Parts: sequence; structure tokens; C-alpha cells
Amino acid sequence: RVEPVADDLASMLLDVLVSEAGYVRASGNPLLWLKDDT
Repeated sequence: RVEPVADDLASMLLDVLVSEAGYVRASGNPLLWLKDDT
């Protein structure tokens, strides 16, 4: 069995670090699409 969210969860820190360096992910990480309610 494959858990599709596991890959996005595992790469979330990498996505944040490369976005801070000015790079963008082609498809975006769905875990970062959540609205911040603060």
C-alpha cells in the first residue's frame, strides 16, 4: 500500500527551505495550502 500524503509530508521541510531560497515547486505541496487562521 502507498500513502500519497506521506511523500508530501516527508518533503514539506525541503519545500519550505527551497522556497525561502527563491525556488518554487512545480505542483505545490498540498499540506501548505491550508489557510492560516491566526
